[in-house]
Amino acid sequence: MTPKQAEVLEKDVAAHLVAASLLISQTASLSGALTDAHIDHLVYKGAALGALQGGVSSRGAGDVDVLVEPEDIPRVDWVLKDRGYRPAQQLPPVGHRGSWKFITTIDREVAYTGRPVGVDVHWRISPPRHLFATPRELFQRSITLDVGGVGVPTAAAGDALAMACFHAYYDRFSQLRAMVDIHRLIPLALQSRLPPLSPALGRLTAGVLTLHRELFPGIVDDEITELLTLLPKPLPMVRKVWERCGGDPTCREATRHPGLLWQRFLAELAYDHPIEALPRWVAKRLVFFPPATAVGQHQSLPRAFGSQLVRIAQGRAS
Repeated sequence: MTPKQAEVLEKDVAAHLVAASLLISQTASLSGALTDAHIDHLVYKGAALGALQGGVSSRGAGDVDVLVEPEDIPRVDWVLKDRGYRPAQQLPPVGHRGSWKFITTIDREVAYTGRPVGVDVHWRISPPRHLFATPRELFQRSITLDVGGVGVPTAAAGDALAMACFHAYYDRFSQLRAMVDIHRLIPLALQSRLPPLSPALGRLTAGVLTLHRELFPGIVDDEITELLTLLPKPLPMVRKVWERCGGDPTCREATRHPGLLWQRFLAELAYDHPIEALPRWVAKRLVFFPPATAVGQHQSLPRAFGSQLVRIAQGRAS
Protein backbone atom coordinates (compact mmCIF):
# COMPACT_ATOMS: atom_id res chain seq x y z
CA MET A 1 0.00 0.00 0.00
CA THR A 2 1.39 3.38 -0.98
CA PRO A 3 1.50 6.30 1.50
CA LYS A 4 -1.27 8.01 -0.49
CA GLN A 5 -3.50 4.93 -0.32
CA ALA A 6 -2.81 4.60 3.40
CA GLU A 7 -3.78 8.24 3.94
CA VAL A 8 -7.05 7.82 2.02
CA LEU A 9 -7.88 4.66 3.97
CA GLU A 10 -7.12 6.35 7.27
CA LYS A 11 -9.44 9.25 6.43
CA ASP A 12 -12.17 6.85 5.35
CA VAL A 13 -11.92 4.88 8.60
CA ALA A 14 -12.02 8.10 10.63
CA ALA A 15 -15.11 9.32 8.75
CA HIS A 16 -16.80 5.97 9.30
CA LEU A 17 -16.10 6.05 13.03
CA VAL A 18 -17.50 9.58 13.33
CA ALA A 19 -20.64 8.63 11.39
CA ALA A 20 -21.06 5.47 13.46
CA SER A 21 -20.68 7.44 16.71
CA LEU A 22 -23.36 9.91 15.65
CA LEU A 23 -25.68 7.09 14.63
CA ILE A 24 -25.16 5.26 17.93
CA SER A 25 -25.82 8.42 19.93
CA GLN A 26 -28.94 9.30 17.99
CA THR A 27 -30.28 5.75 18.11
CA ALA A 28 -29.90 5.64 21.88
CA SER A 29 -31.41 9.10 22.32
CA LEU A 30 -34.41 8.46 20.08
CA SER A 31 -35.19 5.03 21.52
CA GLY A 32 -34.93 6.46 25.02
CA ALA A 33 -37.37 9.25 24.13
CA LEU A 34 -39.90 6.78 22.70
CA THR A 35 -39.56 4.59 25.78
CA ASP A 36 -40.11 7.58 28.07
CA ALA A 37 -43.28 8.34 26.07
CA HIS A 38 -44.43 4.73 26.62
CA ILE A 39 -44.44 4.01 22.89
CA ASP A 40 -43.73 0.41 21.95
CA HIS A 41 -41.14 0.34 19.20
CA LEU A 42 -38.39 -1.66 17.57
CA VAL A 43 -35.16 -0.24 16.10
CA TYR A 44 -33.67 -2.27 13.28
CA LYS A 45 -30.82 -1.94 10.78
CA GLY A 46 -28.11 0.63 11.56
CA ALA A 47 -26.55 0.66 15.02
CA ALA A 48 -29.06 -1.82 16.44
CA LEU A 49 -28.14 -4.37 13.77
CA GLY A 50 -24.47 -3.73 14.49
CA ALA A 51 -25.08 -4.46 18.17
CA LEU A 52 -26.90 -7.67 17.28
CA GLN A 53 -23.92 -8.72 15.18
CA GLY A 54 -21.60 -8.21 18.14
CA GLY A 55 -20.05 -4.85 17.29
CA VAL A 56 -22.21 -1.78 17.71
CA SER A 57 -19.98 0.36 15.46
CA SER A 58 -19.47 -2.37 12.86
CA ARG A 59 -22.28 -1.21 10.64
CA GLY A 60 -22.91 2.34 9.50
CA ALA A 61 -26.09 3.80 8.07
CA GLY A 62 -27.53 7.18 7.26
CA ASP A 63 -30.64 7.13 9.45
CA VAL A 64 -32.47 5.42 12.29
CA ASP A 65 -35.20 2.96 11.28
CA VAL A 66 -37.99 2.59 13.82
CA LEU A 67 -41.02 0.29 13.66
CA VAL A 68 -44.15 1.34 15.56
CA GLU A 69 -47.83 0.47 15.64
CA PRO A 70 -49.82 2.50 13.06
CA GLU A 71 -52.05 3.96 15.76
CA ASP A 72 -48.97 5.30 17.60
CA ILE A 73 -47.71 7.36 14.64
CA PRO A 74 -49.33 10.64 15.88
CA ARG A 75 -47.54 10.29 19.23
CA VAL A 76 -44.26 9.40 17.50
CA ASP A 77 -44.74 12.46 15.30
CA TRP A 78 -45.10 14.62 18.42
CA VAL A 79 -41.96 13.14 20.02
CA LEU A 80 -39.89 13.68 16.88
CA LYS A 81 -41.09 17.24 16.30
CA ASP A 82 -40.37 18.05 19.95
CA ARG A 83 -36.78 16.94 19.27
CA GLY A 84 -36.42 19.14 16.19
CA TYR A 85 -37.34 16.64 13.47
CA ARG A 86 -39.69 17.45 10.63
CA PRO A 87 -41.52 15.12 8.24
CA ALA A 88 -39.96 15.08 4.79
CA GLN A 89 -43.31 14.78 3.04
CA GLN A 90 -46.89 15.83 3.56
CA LEU A 91 -49.13 13.07 4.80
CA PRO A 92 -52.86 13.06 5.42
CA PRO A 93 -53.90 13.26 9.08
CA VAL A 94 -54.72 9.95 10.71
CA GLY A 95 -58.26 11.21 11.26
CA HIS A 96 -58.72 11.56 7.49
CA ARG A 97 -59.53 7.88 7.16
CA GLY A 98 -59.78 7.55 3.38
CA SER A 99 -56.44 9.16 2.55
CA TRP A 100 -54.67 7.66 5.56
CA LYS A 101 -55.91 4.16 4.77
CA PHE A 102 -54.75 4.58 1.18
CA ILE A 103 -51.23 5.80 1.94
CA THR A 104 -50.65 3.21 4.68
CA THR A 105 -51.81 0.45 2.34
CA ILE A 106 -49.51 1.31 -0.57
CA ASP A 107 -46.51 2.43 1.50
CA ARG A 108 -44.73 1.51 4.73
CA GLU A 109 -42.88 4.54 6.14
CA VAL A 110 -42.53 8.28 6.50
CA ALA A 111 -39.13 9.95 6.66
CA TYR A 112 -38.16 12.69 9.10
CA THR A 113 -35.25 15.03 8.54
CA GLY A 114 -33.05 16.36 11.31
CA ARG A 115 -29.54 16.49 12.65
CA PRO A 116 -27.24 14.70 12.93
CA VAL A 117 -29.12 11.86 11.20
CA GLY A 118 -32.62 11.34 9.86
CA VAL A 119 -35.33 8.99 11.09
CA ASP A 120 -37.54 6.62 9.10
CA VAL A 121 -40.75 5.74 10.95
CA HIS A 122 -42.21 2.45 9.70
CA TRP A 123 -45.63 0.99 10.33
CA ARG A 124 -44.53 -2.26 8.68
CA ILE A 125 -41.29 -3.70 7.30
CA SER A 126 -42.32 -4.20 3.68
CA PRO A 127 -44.84 -2.57 1.32
CA PRO A 128 -46.99 -5.77 1.21
CA ARG A 129 -49.02 -6.05 4.40
CA HIS A 130 -48.76 -9.79 4.99
CA LEU A 131 -45.13 -10.51 4.14
CA PHE A 132 -43.79 -9.93 7.65
CA ALA A 133 -45.38 -10.46 11.04
CA THR A 134 -47.31 -7.58 12.58
CA PRO A 135 -45.42 -4.98 14.63
CA ARG A 136 -46.97 -6.43 17.78
CA GLU A 137 -45.65 -9.93 16.99
CA LEU A 138 -42.20 -8.55 16.19
CA PHE A 139 -42.23 -6.60 19.47
CA GLN A 140 -43.04 -9.78 21.41
CA ARG A 141 -40.08 -11.61 19.83
CA SER A 142 -37.69 -8.66 20.11
CA ILE A 143 -34.60 -8.52 22.27
CA THR A 144 -33.00 -5.57 24.07
CA LEU A 145 -29.37 -4.68 23.39
CA ASP A 146 -27.05 -2.02 24.73
CA VAL A 147 -26.59 0.78 22.20
CA GLY A 148 -24.77 3.83 23.47
CA GLY A 149 -25.50 2.93 27.09
CA VAL A 150 -29.25 2.60 26.49
CA GLY A 151 -31.31 -0.59 26.25
CA VAL A 152 -32.68 -0.50 22.70
CA PRO A 153 -35.30 -3.04 21.52
CA THR A 154 -34.37 -4.65 18.23
CA ALA A 155 -35.40 -7.60 16.08
CA ALA A 156 -34.51 -11.11 17.21
CA ALA A 157 -31.82 -12.80 15.13
CA GLY A 158 -34.25 -14.89 13.06
CA ASP A 159 -36.41 -11.89 12.21
CA ALA A 160 -33.29 -9.80 11.53
CA LEU A 161 -32.04 -12.41 9.05
CA ALA A 162 -35.38 -12.40 7.21
CA MET A 163 -35.33 -8.58 7.17
CA ALA A 164 -31.77 -8.53 5.82
CA CYS A 165 -32.69 -10.99 3.06
CA PHE A 166 -35.73 -8.92 2.14
CA HIS A 167 -33.85 -5.61 2.05
CA ALA A 168 -31.00 -7.12 0.00
CA TYR A 169 -33.51 -8.35 -2.57
CA TYR A 170 -35.73 -5.23 -2.45
CA ASP A 171 -32.69 -2.99 -3.02
CA ARG A 172 -31.69 -5.30 -5.89
CA PHE A 173 -28.42 -6.22 -4.18
CA SER A 174 -27.10 -2.73 -4.93
CA GLN A 175 -25.43 -2.52 -1.50
CA LEU A 176 -23.07 -5.43 -0.97
CA ARG A 177 -22.91 -4.74 2.76
CA ALA A 178 -26.32 -6.46 2.91
CA MET A 179 -24.59 -9.75 2.09
CA VAL A 180 -22.17 -9.09 4.97
CA ASP A 181 -25.17 -8.60 7.29
CA ILE A 182 -26.63 -11.90 6.11
CA HIS A 183 -23.31 -13.68 6.63
CA ARG A 184 -23.08 -12.44 10.22
CA LEU A 185 -26.72 -13.21 11.02
CA ILE A 186 -26.79 -16.79 9.70
CA PRO A 187 -25.15 -18.45 12.76
CA LEU A 188 -27.14 -16.24 15.15
CA ALA A 189 -30.44 -17.15 13.48
CA LEU A 190 -29.54 -20.84 13.53
CA GLN A 191 -28.66 -20.65 17.22
CA SER A 192 -31.92 -18.93 18.19
CA ARG A 193 -34.06 -20.72 15.58
CA LEU A 194 -36.08 -19.12 12.84
CA PRO A 195 -39.48 -17.69 13.79
CA PRO A 196 -42.61 -18.59 11.80
CA LEU A 197 -42.32 -16.88 8.40
CA SER A 198 -45.02 -16.29 5.82
CA PRO A 199 -44.73 -18.62 2.79
CA ALA A 200 -43.64 -15.76 0.52
CA LEU A 201 -41.03 -14.49 2.99
CA GLY A 202 -39.80 -18.04 3.56
CA ARG A 203 -39.23 -18.55 -0.19
CA LEU A 204 -37.48 -15.18 -0.50
CA THR A 205 -35.24 -15.89 2.49
CA ALA A 206 -34.40 -19.34 1.14
CA GLY A 207 -33.55 -17.83 -2.25
CA VAL A 208 -31.16 -15.27 -0.77
CA LEU A 209 -29.49 -17.89 1.44
CA THR A 210 -29.05 -20.18 -1.57
CA LEU A 211 -27.49 -17.30 -3.50
CA HIS A 212 -25.17 -16.57 -0.56
CA ARG A 213 -23.98 -20.19 -0.55
CA GLU A 214 -23.29 -20.03 -4.29
CA LEU A 215 -21.36 -16.76 -4.03
CA PHE A 216 -19.32 -17.76 -0.98
CA PRO A 217 -18.89 -21.54 -1.11
CA GLY A 218 -17.35 -23.31 1.84
CA ILE A 219 -17.88 -20.49 4.38
CA VAL A 220 -21.19 -21.17 6.15
CA ASP A 221 -22.45 -23.98 3.92
CA ASP A 222 -23.45 -26.28 6.79
CA GLU A 223 -25.37 -23.53 8.60
CA ILE A 224 -27.21 -22.49 5.43
CA THR A 225 -28.05 -26.12 4.60
CA GLU A 226 -29.58 -26.54 8.05
CA LEU A 227 -31.58 -23.31 7.73
CA LEU A 228 -32.86 -24.34 4.30
CA THR A 229 -34.37 -27.50 5.81
CA LEU A 230 -36.64 -25.17 7.79
CA LEU A 231 -37.68 -23.10 4.78
CA PRO A 232 -39.78 -23.72 1.65
CA LYS A 233 -38.42 -23.98 -1.87
CA PRO A 234 -36.15 -21.00 -2.79
CA LEU A 235 -37.54 -18.14 -4.88
CA PRO A 236 -35.94 -18.41 -8.38
CA MET A 237 -36.33 -14.66 -9.03
CA VAL A 238 -33.58 -13.94 -6.48
CA ARG A 239 -30.90 -15.28 -8.80
CA LYS A 240 -32.26 -13.28 -11.76
CA VAL A 241 -32.22 -10.02 -9.79
CA TRP A 242 -28.63 -10.68 -8.68
CA GLU A 243 -27.49 -11.38 -12.25
CA ARG A 244 -29.04 -8.11 -13.46
CA CYS A 245 -28.04 -5.82 -10.63
CA GLY A 246 -25.73 -7.43 -8.07
CA GLY A 247 -23.38 -4.77 -6.71
CA ASP A 248 -24.54 -2.08 -9.15
CA PRO A 249 -25.75 1.01 -7.20
CA THR A 250 -27.53 2.37 -10.30
CA CYS A 251 -29.95 -0.58 -10.15
CA ARG A 252 -31.44 0.40 -6.82
CA GLU A 253 -33.99 2.72 -8.40
CA ALA A 254 -35.63 1.64 -11.63
CA THR A 255 -35.32 4.19 -14.40
CA ARG A 256 -38.10 5.31 -16.73
CA HIS A 257 -37.13 2.62 -19.21
CA PRO A 258 -40.21 0.37 -19.65
CA GLY A 259 -38.13 -2.79 -19.64
CA LEU A 260 -36.48 -1.99 -16.31
CA LEU A 261 -39.81 -0.97 -14.79
CA TRP A 262 -41.30 -4.27 -15.90
CA GLN A 263 -38.37 -6.19 -14.38
CA ARG A 264 -38.81 -4.31 -11.09
CA PHE A 265 -42.52 -5.09 -11.09
CA LEU A 266 -41.89 -8.80 -11.68
CA ALA A 267 -39.30 -8.85 -8.90
CA GLU A 268 -41.77 -7.36 -6.42
CA LEU A 269 -44.68 -9.47 -7.71
CA ALA A 270 -42.67 -12.55 -6.73
CA TYR A 271 -43.39 -11.93 -3.01
CA ASP A 272 -46.45 -9.67 -3.15
CA HIS A 273 -50.08 -10.72 -3.12
CA PRO A 274 -51.17 -11.05 -6.80
CA ILE A 275 -54.41 -9.12 -6.28
CA GLU A 276 -52.69 -6.26 -4.44
CA ALA A 277 -49.43 -6.05 -6.39
CA LEU A 278 -50.61 -4.17 -9.48
CA PRO A 279 -52.85 -1.64 -7.65
CA ARG A 280 -50.05 -0.92 -5.18
CA TRP A 281 -47.49 -0.59 -7.96
CA VAL A 282 -49.66 1.80 -9.97
CA ALA A 283 -50.88 3.77 -6.95
CA LYS A 284 -47.36 4.49 -5.72
CA ARG A 285 -46.66 6.11 -9.08
CA LEU A 286 -49.94 7.97 -9.47
CA VAL A 287 -50.12 9.62 -6.05
CA PHE A 288 -47.49 12.08 -4.88
CA PHE A 289 -47.33 13.53 -1.37
CA PRO A 290 -44.96 16.48 -1.85
CA PRO A 291 -42.33 17.72 0.59
CA ALA A 292 -43.74 19.11 3.81
CA THR A 293 -43.73 22.88 4.30
CA ALA A 294 -44.28 25.18 7.25
CA VAL A 295 -47.96 25.46 6.36
CA GLY A 296 -50.37 22.94 4.97
CA GLN A 297 -48.70 19.91 6.51
CA HIS A 298 -51.43 17.54 5.34
CA GLN A 299 -52.65 16.71 1.88
CA SER A 300 -55.81 14.93 0.84
CA LEU A 301 -55.86 12.05 -1.62
CA PRO A 302 -57.31 14.14 -4.54
CA ARG A 303 -54.66 16.80 -4.00
CA ALA A 304 -51.95 14.15 -3.88
CA PHE A 305 -53.13 12.87 -7.25
CA GLY A 306 -53.25 16.43 -8.64
CA SER A 307 -49.73 17.09 -7.34
CA GLN A 308 -48.48 14.06 -9.24
CA LEU A 309 -50.13 15.25 -12.46
CA VAL A 310 -48.47 18.65 -12.06
CA ARG A 311 -45.14 16.98 -11.28
CA ILE A 312 -45.37 14.79 -14.38
CA ALA A 313 -46.31 17.80 -16.53
CA GLN A 314 -43.42 19.86 -15.16
CA GLY A 315 -41.04 16.97 -15.76
CA ARG A 316 -42.09 16.69 -19.37
CA ALA A 317 -41.86 20.43 -19.82
CA SER A 318 -38.31 20.49 -18.53
